Amino acid sequence: MKKLSEVSQYSLEKYLGETATYGERAFSVIRIFAVALGTVEMFSFRSAFQYLLEGSPKYLSFACGFLASILFSLGTLLLLRPQRVSIAFRLLSVFFDAAFVSAIIAPSTIWPSETYHGVLARPDVALYFVIVIASGFRLSKPVIAFSAALNFLCCATLVSIDFTVNRHDLVYTMREVFSCALLLTMSTLVGFAIRSRIITISSEGMKAMTESENVRKSFGAYISPELVAAALSADVMGRAGEKQSVAVLFADLVGFTSYAEKIPPDRLVKELNDYLEIMIKAAKEEHGVVDKFIGDSIMVVFGIPTPHEDDTFRALRCAMKMEIALKEHNVERRSRGLEEFRHGIGIHFGEVVAGNIGTAERLQYTVIGDTVNMASRLEAATRELGCQVLISKAAIEAIGDKIGDFDLKSFGVIKLRGREESSEVFSFA
Repeated sequence: MKKLSEVSQYSLEKYLGETATYGERAFSVIRIFAVALGTVEMFSFRSAFQYLLEGSPKYLSFACGFLASILFSLGTLLLLRPQRVSIAFRLLSVFFDAAFVSAIIAPSTIWPSETYHGVLARPDVALYFVIVIASGFRLSKPVIAFSAALNFLCCATLVSIDFTVNRHDLVYTMREVFSCALLLTMSTLVGFAIRSRIITISSEGMKAMTESENVRKSFGAYISPELVAAALSADVMGRAGEKQSVAVLFADLVGFTSYAEKIPPDRLVKELNDYLEIMIKAAKEEHGVVDKFIGDSIMVVFGIPTPHEDDTFRALRCAMKMEIALKEHNVERRSRGLEEFRHGIGIHFGEVVAGNIGTAERLQYTVIGDTVNMASRLEAATRELGCQVLISKAAIEAIGDKIGDFDLKSFGVIKLRGREESSEVFSFA
């Protein structure tokens, strides 16, 4: 299994690779759009189309450059998938960028018109600077360096043609040539700066995500992940709670206090954790939220942070799974010569206040209200009635038509300890 730092680095490399891929797709769209504009501009003059039909080298160069750029861009959009794009492909893409710009500028330099005054007098020569800067988004130092060298070579070649063939038509001097070289150098530095900044931001973001996930997992070892998410959520960070109807389940080991007096503390903790682990597994399978542990007791809530129609149904099904899990656990305990565990489970459905309870220094996302007290009283009453599960009438009624999925029996109307009103209670048959 990879270490957290290794996983983070792998995720960062994967993210940067996907970012470069999306960048290549974006460049392809820009090329297609630029070719469309160039084509419209070129053929807005009727003579251009005529020259092309006549086989003019100048306009054939335009057309070939435009066509090659379109085909490469369409191929990139159709074939390139959201995966890490290779350095070789990025180098090829940079080559097509430079080739496309050269296809726009070079023909006019090689076959100048009467109004031609030099390549550096053309505003579109700035496209060389743009594509060098844009190479920074390809997130590769070799690609940026290749782009800078290639575009510098293209500019130098065109300037050499100017000073060799078109010297008498030029309106610029060596001063402008040095300025052009300086701008290309500055564009290269900007490209490297863009790459560095993107990687830094991505690295910091990935680090923050990793730390956040680490914190979430650490908290999840103490309380339910659902409560961690709720506590970190902006809409539940306020001190005030809100009323919700939930199903509350209490499960508590019977006679565990006297049993604890007979065994060493380290063994006690191990046996308690083994029991709680299988109870939590049953709760999670039914999407219950483990609210808290109270010694050897566990409180599970169904319906927070978001209530559902089948909360009580899932609470009863959770109790059944807990019963089955305890029987299997006792088989394993007997095989090791240990006493069997017995527990009591109480389930009630009603209104609670759910929210962050406590002080500004220490908050706990939990539920409070008489529903919680009732579920606790039902669990305690299992000892008096000699059963393992007690369910309130309110919980039975909340299930509705699905109650037929359970084989239940009524204990009649009883008075629970600490409560004035009598209540009808049920258990599994």
